[in-house]
Order: sequence, then C-alpha cells, then structure tokens
Amino acid sequence: MRPEFIHAREARLLQVGRFDCFLILRGSLLLLMTASAWFLKPFGLESPLAAAAGAILAALILFFELRIREVTLKRLIGAAAGSLLGSWRRLQGISQA
Repeated sequence: MRPEFIHAREARLLQVGRFDCFLILRGSLLLLMTASAWFLKPFGLESPLAAAAGAILAALILFFELRIREVTLKRLIGAAAGSLLGSWRRLQGISQA
C-alpha cells in the first residue's frame, strides 16, 4: 500500500467517526429535552404536549446550530455586540420611565 492511501483512508475514517459522534450528541440533546419537558411539564402543559414542545425546541436549537456554522466570525461578533447594545439601551429606557 502507498503511504498517501493509508493517510487518506485514516482521514476518511476519522471524518465518519466525527459525524457519528455529532449525530449521537444531537440525538441525545433531542431526547434529553423531550424527556425533561415530559417530566417538568412547562407552562402547565400536559405531558404529551410538553414533550412535543420540548422536541420542537430542541429541533430549533439544532437548526440554529447548523445555520450559525455558516456565519463568519466577524458577522457573529457584530450580531452579538448589536444584541447586547440594543438590550442595554432598552433597559436604560425602562429604568428612566
């Protein structure tokens, strides 16, 4: 076997392993949030409805996580700074009223 073939094969195996790990973590988050909502019953919801709300919230978090990977660091820092400044300004307005 050629050495570059071995390295490419190992890299492919590591990449597949990373994907499996992320899949397991995302599935765990989904199950954990669904089970937590089932038992904690947020907003006084019945257990099945609370579990559905927990699953939807977990799916939204996972979707947001996938979308945020596409954003550049400069844009992400700008969005965070704008959000903090806007919240700070809003709180100033509340305290003066």
